[in-house]
Amino acid sequence: MLRRAIEGKSMFLVLDNVWRADVWVNLLRTPLSSALAIKRILITTTDRKIANQMGAVQIHNVNLLCEDDGWELLCRSVSLQRKKDIRDL
Repeated sequence: MLRRAIEGKSMFLVLDNVWRADVWVNLLRTPLSSALAIKRILITTTDRKIANQMGAVQIHNVNLLCEDDGWELLCRSVSLQRKKDIRDL
């Protein structure tokens, strides 16, 4: 069913915070690989071994943000501008 649903279409699939490679290997790989579709798959995981087991073509390691940069990003994303708003958060 999945293969037929995406046949001839473009898709962008995000598998976020993957903990086990078998989700891909046992469930999604065959129908997605066999479908004639333009596909891009983004996988996020904290375990490099899982990315390798899933056959990742390109692995990009992301470093943790320092606390100040994390707060700045959070404040911008929720439009907090006043210091009082930040303290109340």
